[in-house]
Amino acid sequence: MKVKYINPFIQAAVSVFKDFVGVDVNHKTPFLYKESDTEVSYDISGLIGLAGEVTGVVVVSMPKLTALKMVSYIIGS
Repeated sequence: MKVKYINPFIQAAVSVFKDFVGVDVNHKTPFLYKESDTEVSYDISGLIGLAGEVTGVVVVSMPKLTALKMVSYIIGS
């Protein structure tokens, strides 16, 4: 995992949450998923597929309550 590829995603995600959801987020240290990893840390995950010079998937995960609050804020309810 190269920092030059991962850091832009982290910065963009933090910016999106701040600009569109109005919250400051804390993130954990990114890690590479291995097939032997069976523990799921969060309820909701979003996948971003990559193609081109770099291929793979970036996963953004959060607890269900966080996802519900985020959607509620976005739709204005």
